[in-house]
Amino acid sequence: YLWTSQSEKLVRTDLSTGLFTVFEGPGNVESDHPRIFEDSTGQLWWCNAAGLYLFDRNIGEMRPVETDVSIHENNISFMYATYNNDTDEIYGTCDSGIFIFNCRTREVSIIDIFPENERDYTIMAISRWDGEFWLATSNGLVRFDPVTAERKIYKQVDGLPSDIVYSVLGAGDELWLATHSGLCQFDYVNEKMTTYYREQGLSHNEFNRWSSC
Repeated sequence: YLWTSQSEKLVRTDLSTGLFTVFEGPGNVESDHPRIFEDSTGQLWWCNAAGLYLFDRNIGEMRPVETDVSIHENNISFMYATYNNDTDEIYGTCDSGIFIFNCRTREVSIIDIFPENERDYTIMAISRWDGEFWLATSNGLVRFDPVTAERKIYKQVDGLPSDIVYSVLGAGDELWLATHSGLCQFDYVNEKMTTYYREQGLSHNEFNRWSSC
């Protein structure tokens, strides 16, 4: 099957017959871009601004995930969630940084990246690449090493074409950043940036949220 999200609905497509089956989402919040992930055991997880849900294939319903930490309160959001295939973890955002949910153990943890006096960051996307967390935010690209707890923030003064970064994807020793003003190729080992604009073939210089695949 091919599973896709469509506003507040989950759609299952049988590729052998071309038939569609539509399942209702949680229905508690309007979300234009819910995220869905299939973990290593085949379970489907639904993520949106309201929180994290597990899809019960037996009855075709979404069920909220219950943990010892409330993920449906305290500004914890999975609107920009990503999934790590290697660790079966889903990464969400919270006021202080990153919220991590382990699909295997159902354990949760919070990584504090931003102190209270530095929480003017709207996180647009999260990626874990080469052992580090990379956060695309409204105020630069944040690099965080979970082992050493070292944090570094890259902004226009460091070579970014814009402080507004919408998405981040890793490929080899490079990151590709969709920004408010151009597509940035970032060699994070040597910390060198190259930006591409309409002159190099882009249809537009300005990207937007979820502008990656």
